[in-house]
Amino acid sequence: MALIIIENLLKQEGNRTVLKNIDLIIEEKSKIGVKMSSEESKVLFELILGNLIPSSGHIRKETNSILVENKDDDL
Repeated sequence: MALIIIENLLKQEGNRTVLKNIDLIIEEKSKIGVKMSSEESKVLFELILGNLIPSSGHIRKETNSILVENKDDDL
C-alpha cells in the first residue's frame, strides 16, 4: 500500500528552482534514501510534512506518522 505519492513536484523560491520533476512512491514499511543536496532534502521533507506548499505538483499522504532521520553519508 502506498503511504505517500509524489507526482511531478516543483518547488521554486523566488526565481530559483529548488526541486523539479520529483516523482516518488513510498510504500508501507519501506525505508528510503534520498540523494540530494542538504537544502533540497530539507525542502522535500518540509513539503511532505506539509510545512511548505509546492509551486506545482501533488503530494498525497495516507499517513500522518513520518519518521525522518537525517544522516550525512558523505557521498
